Amino acid sequence: MLLPGGRLVLVDQFPPWRIVAQITGGRGTARTCRRAHQLLADAGFTSIAWQDLYATIIKAATATT
Repeated sequence: MLLPGGRLVLVDQFPPWRIVAQITGGRGTARTCRRAHQLLADAGFTSIAWQDLYATIIKAATATT
């Protein structure tokens, strides 16, 4: 649980080929930055920002409550 004003840091792999899984049956469940961004926003996080950490595959998101 984060206190109000707390900061979340999320790091994960978001390879570009995940779009194939999303198109071919994993619709809505594939790990994409777009999906993660929407989930964070739906959970009430604000100031969501993304950074590439490694070869545009590993990304980090920061967000506040």
